[in-house]
Amino acid sequence: MLELGDVRKVTMRDIAKGAGVGLGLINYHFQSKEELMRLAIRVFMNRVIGCFGSAILTVNFSSCL
Repeated sequence: MLELGDVRKVTMRDIAKGAGVGLGLINYHFQSKEELMRLAIRVFMNRVIGCFGSAILTVNFSSCL
């Protein structure tokens, strides 16, 4: 979706097309583009945090002390 440019200009129809699903399916699950974006950002951030959390557990901090 980033190649579409300004997220404010992206429509629900654009999102459905990019996801390869019908607009009705998107509208059924999300009341607004903002709701969909909030969930997408939350899922993305949880994955990023999970990756960093896993990385932190494997780092040896004894050399920093």
